[in-house]
Amino acid sequence: MSKALFSESLRKLANMGKGGLIGAAVGIGVTACAVPALLGVVGFTSGGIAAGSCAAKIMSASAIASGGGVPAGGTVAVLQSVGATGLAASTKAGVTAVTASVGAALGASKKSFHPLTWLWKTKWILEFQECIKSKSEDFIDKGSDMSEKILVTGGAGYIGSHCVLELVEAGYTPVVIDNFHNAIRGGDALPESIWRVQEIVRKDILFQELDVLDQAGLQELFRKHRFSAVIHFAGLKAVGESVQIPLEYYKVNLTGTIQLLETMKAHGVKNMVFSSSATVYGDPAYLPLDEKHPVGGCTNPYGKSKYFIEEMIRDLCKAEPDWNAILLRYFNPIGAHKSGRIGEDPQGIPNNLMPYVAQVAVGRREYLNVFGNDYNTVDGTGVRDYIHVVDLAKGHITALKKLRQNCGCKVYNLGTGSGYSVLQMVKAMEKASGREIKYKIVARREGDVAACYANAGLAERELDWKAVFGLDQMCEDLWRWQSQNPTGFSKN
Repeated sequence: MSKALFSESLRKLANMGKGGLIGAAVGIGVTACAVPALLGVVGFTSGGIAAGSCAAKIMSASAIASGGGVPAGGTVAVLQSVGATGLAASTKAGVTAVTASVGAALGASKKSFHPLTWLWKTKWILEFQECIKSKSEDFIDKGSDMSEKILVTGGAGYIGSHCVLELVEAGYTPVVIDNFHNAIRGGDALPESIWRVQEIVRKDILFQELDVLDQAGLQELFRKHRFSAVIHFAGLKAVGESVQIPLEYYKVNLTGTIQLLETMKAHGVKNMVFSSSATVYGDPAYLPLDEKHPVGGCTNPYGKSKYFIEEMIRDLCKAEPDWNAILLRYFNPIGAHKSGRIGEDPQGIPNNLMPYVAQVAVGRREYLNVFGNDYNTVDGTGVRDYIHVVDLAKGHITALKKLRQNCGCKVYNLGTGSGYSVLQMVKAMEKASGREIKYKIVARREGDVAACYANAGLAERELDWKAVFGLDQMCEDLWRWQSQNPTGFSKN
């Protein structure tokens, strides 16, 4: 093996890190008797592949070397590859470098082999390359830090992006898919929200543009990654819009979830956290709403789609007890990450109250339409339970921990337990922004209920979760996001 070839291999190993350098250093000037010794060193590198099935291949290398015919340079290059496997396995580039190094050894050694032994040794090296590649990809699949991979569908959205951030902070490896229905494209072909999450956590986020209606794409995704659980956000979510285009809501929300569950089942991934909604309760029979309240009397197709999905998941968990699912019934998420870098950025006219209020405050819209002031509430306007999106995101982390207990199918409300009217929210936002927010009273919106707020005691008892942010903090964080990003994620 030439000095230039060895130097190039060493450079690649240096780029890969400590594990590769250990293998290379031990490999320099190696003899047949040194190969077994190398096993111990490589076994303690990052990948530790020598301790597994590749160990047999390394021992075969010893036999080849002791039989003569393999020049020192060729043996060194092969052993470098083995040593490199330790850290090379943590990156795709590393695997390429490892297999290239073995190939270089093969080329450098070819002339030294007897023609008959050449054929056998070529077969061995090719098998060895494949062994390294397969074991390395297995290591890649788990993530270089061996953290759990969590699939996040619809992860570029408002709640999804905040959840992705919290997953990274909690030590998980999120893999995000999104079809850009409600997302703006940013740098490196990523959604702008995920690009900014990367800035905040200072780590790369795995992302793939994919629709849950694309079953072939889902199958390929699950072949590529080994997920320990799925957090399912993807779907259409506007109450008013669902009344206008119900079939689209049933198609996207129901069919997408069915295809996702089928794919999970096919690949043995049987842990899910589902993004449900308090709309499954319909018009409340009593307040605050607890998980025992009747469900299914939904007043709009959006709520019905969430209810139907809950029922599907319940039936699946009942039929197949090795499934675990947590259904999180959200109340009304608002606010933004404290950095002001990510927040809610609805495309078109906002369907939810607070992003509309924020856009009025920042000057994007002239006034707010208040849908009805004749409800039986404190001031006649609708009352809702508003929860900080970060509190909501953290609820998913606690749900993942619950899944580890083989919990079966569980349902939890995620809310604060306090209700605020539309006009109370307007005043709170005026306080946070220091600006007047103009509004007009208009007719009630079809599908809305008078009041809805949670009893979240079950989540506190069983998940050890509780909302911690108050209304003032929610509005302050929302205003920070909106004032720093007047047009949302768009650069226009």
